[in-house]
Amino acid sequence: MSRFAAALLVISAVITPSLAAQSSPCPASCAKDGPIFIAIYWKARPGREAEYEDYIRKVATPIDDEAQRAGAFEELRTYVPDAPNGEWTHLRVFRLKGQAQFDAFSTAMDEAGKRIYPDASKRPKSDDLRDMVKRETWRAFK
Repeated sequence: MSRFAAALLVISAVITPSLAAQSSPCPASCAKDGPIFIAIYWKARPGREAEYEDYIRKVATPIDDEAQRAGAFEELRTYVPDAPNGEWTHLRVFRLKGQAQFDAFSTAMDEAGKRIYPDASKRPKSDDLRDMVKRETWRAFK
């Protein structure tokens, strides 16, 4: 290997990681600043749809309200599909201001749950009511 080729290899090894660190995971077509959306798709277990919706109203909503008051997110909407028997039964979409709120989201939601239910053993569980289908992060299209 020539000295020139070796030098190029070393330069490439040094520069490539620093360029990769500067690139955003967001493609050119999406806004790099601005709102971020967390979309969580849930599937209520068969025959448990009404119980899961009751859980959302009585357990999740107070936690969500507390988290929103504390600045965890800006807005939350829950959707149900018009057609039954689909891949998911409930879609919950959280709108966040930006990256800082996104980075703190999970911790802020956990903390809100602890404020509403300080004794974790007394917090109602939803594990037997539903399953997570997928979680996505969305950004606005430019």
